[in-house]
Amino acid sequence: MAQGITRFGAHSLSGSLREEIPHDHGVTLILASTAADAKETKKETKRKKEKEFAWMVGAPNSLALRRFRLVTQQEDSEEEGDEEEGNDGDKGIAGDRPKDRDREKDREKEKEKEKESADDARGTAKIDENADVSAETLDEVQSFGKMMILAPALLKKLRRMSPENVAAACRAMARTKFFDGDILRDLNDVLKRLLQRDQLSSAQVNDALQCLWEINAYDQNVLSAIASTFKGKLASLEPIYRQTWREIFEGFKHERDKDFRQLLETPPLTAASPGYQKIRCFHHSKGFCAVGDKACTYSHDPRAPLTLEMFSVPMRASPLVMTQNQYTMGRTIYGGARNGQFAA
Repeated sequence: MAQGITRFGAHSLSGSLREEIPHDHGVTLILASTAADAKETKKETKRKKEKEFAWMVGAPNSLALRRFRLVTQQEDSEEEGDEEEGNDGDKGIAGDRPKDRDREKDREKEKEKEKESADDARGTAKIDENADVSAETLDEVQSFGKMMILAPALLKKLRRMSPENVAAACRAMARTKFFDGDILRDLNDVLKRLLQRDQLSSAQVNDALQCLWEINAYDQNVLSAIASTFKGKLASLEPIYRQTWREIFEGFKHERDKDFRQLLETPPLTAASPGYQKIRCFHHSKGFCAVGDKACTYSHDPRAPLTLEMFSVPMRASPLVMTQNQYTMGRTIYGGARNGQFAA
């Protein structure tokens, strides 16, 4: 019977199919393709050999039997080594290789690190959202990086900030050239709301305009809100602000509020002014007054003088006769005291 048994390694099979291999003596062996089945087959074969060769001496611990066991164990170990080197599919079925286990451990460690990094990032974002964005803190900001750190907190608190803090945010953004679409959208909404409630001073509005100009963020509605709020305050507006606002409105090519732009160029007269409704409107003399005949504080009469000095000084008879155009061009061009046109 021992001569009729032919042993086949598990590596001689493919997949999970079972093959029937005919033996020369008509004995059919059914071999398993998996490493587990092959191992069981080896154990059974080993036990059969030990039983068959027990007749050598008759004692289980005899020298011949021990030698046979040693040879059998060596053969089994060699076959197991061949199986481990041979078929990767059988290894996957029998158990994971050490390298595969190490790779899985590395992947698990990487996932844990990524999770910890995400948790740290979320924690940092929560801390940044609660950062101090008061006027004192924002006035100390001098770099773009610092504004990046304060951006989450500024975005969270901007809509509830006071006019002083909003103006400080505008100064910081203009100083660092910081541009953020979400913050800018909220800032424009806050500026329009504060302007409609008349809660911004001329200095704070100047900070807002400077911010929009420095980061090139034109918003037509914000400029229109400034025009409607300060149209009646231009007579008392500081000349430096008036000049700056005029340059910004012209630089943005804001065409909606032409009357406000004209008033920035030529401030209106008060009712207590000596030249009120007496001095000729410069823009009307050029052909168009955006303020209109009724609202303009200057005279639209073509015979009105261009300056209050011309209106107050009496005219003298002179042999020099000037046209109206020559007369309106000024006393230093035509006529004048030397020609008897004005008093010396």
